[in-house]
Amino acid sequence: MRKVQKSGRVRSVFGSATGMSVGNRLNALQPHGGLAANPLRNIYSQYDVRPRKGTAIPSILSIKNLSSEKIFYGRKQYPENYPQKGGGPIDFCLDLEWGETAKEYCQKTSLHGLKYVGDTELSLCERFLWLVTFVIGILAAAYYITILYNRWKENPMIISLSPRATLLETIPFPAVTVCNMNGAKKSVAEDIDQNQSNDSDSLFEKHMLRKLCRDNELMSGSKVNASWSKMQNFMVKVSQPCHTMLVACLWRSEEMPCHAMFNPEITDEGMCCSFNKVKRNFIYRNPRQLHGLNYTFPYPSIDWTPESGYPPDAPANANPWRVFGPGKGLGLTIVLDAELFDYYCSSTASVGFKVLLHSPVETPRVSEFAYFITPGDEARVEITPKISTTTPDLVNIPESKRRCVFTSERNLRFYRTYTQRNCELECQSNFTLQECKCVPFYLPKDSSTRICGTADDECVENVKGSGYSM
Repeated sequence: MRKVQKSGRVRSVFGSATGMSVGNRLNALQPHGGLAANPLRNIYSQYDVRPRKGTAIPSILSIKNLSSEKIFYGRKQYPENYPQKGGGPIDFCLDLEWGETAKEYCQKTSLHGLKYVGDTELSLCERFLWLVTFVIGILAAAYYITILYNRWKENPMIISLSPRATLLETIPFPAVTVCNMNGAKKSVAEDIDQNQSNDSDSLFEKHMLRKLCRDNELMSGSKVNASWSKMQNFMVKVSQPCHTMLVACLWRSEEMPCHAMFNPEITDEGMCCSFNKVKRNFIYRNPRQLHGLNYTFPYPSIDWTPESGYPPDAPANANPWRVFGPGKGLGLTIVLDAELFDYYCSSTASVGFKVLLHSPVETPRVSEFAYFITPGDEARVEITPKISTTTPDLVNIPESKRRCVFTSERNLRFYRTYTQRNCELECQSNFTLQECKCVPFYLPKDSSTRICGTADDECVENVKGSGYSM
């Protein structure tokens, strides 16, 4: 073993002459005459220098306290060029790095057209053209994004078709209201006309008879102040009862008594017969009592609303009724008798019936939306339900933007359940009372409100035409 040879700051331990030659070679490679020529900075590193293949004794070289160049931002900086605080070479370095980074990004980006901007092989004119094209594309995209954003801001709702099918058993069968076009029975109307009495009851009946028959020439200047019970008694007296109008009824291919399925209903066409409507106390807040009318609900009734639907424990035959499959055999079949011999005045220029399908929690508007069925004909009606459902997040959108309200957000004065149709009827009733100081007999009202007579027809029609009745 040889002694340790020291040279400057290098300590080498060699096991043979081969190691010495390696040390000499390392010294010869230094630019300033030795490994320790530049003592400004000390960087500690260690290298293992292994002998060439075939050397008998391994050699170890330990190098410490070396001066070396530093690396700044990927470029070599020697001690004399180290950046100083307060500006100087660092600014140039950052500017140079930004340009190189931008150039590299343009060359390697996948954005169409932008890589040609950084292509140095293209002319300046070509690169500028590609830059202008790229900027125009960005501006066009921003323009259309702004249009879509404004459209979403005005109408943030998305209406789409649900990919899931809805079972028929989750929705009720629609309510069916049937009205005879005959406004009054001939046998009763003739007795009222021939009555020579001038008492208040007789005058009221004559006035209402002209009202039902739309006779504006007689008693045109009279005004009626009648109670609700008086109005109801007159309607029952002159209208065809349900048990004579409905001859036979089948529900889901099962024959049932019609009086157990249909209940009397006062509409804008007079007294009619309704099927599958919920109880009156489920429709109105303070329902008026209908004395002398046969209201039957052979099965349990539930407080059904369009939002809440049926409770999970609702029986299959609960009112409002529902069907469990499509087809004529699972629907409603009725046979009607118009009693043409007892016609006194028709609400149209024909005879027969008006039939309307509507929601079980709404008041029917027969004169506006019903279709006709003439005597002697068989009519089949195909029902295609349309259901609109909302997500819970829709509640967080302002009403002015979603343009609809939930039942919990609005309370009507007369109706318990908020629907668009009920809201329109209540609005028409309130506005008619404000403008005409009366309300038609078929609209919701307080018991103390005057019923509009023939003299108020022009005012009532003006209210309808003003847009408060849709």
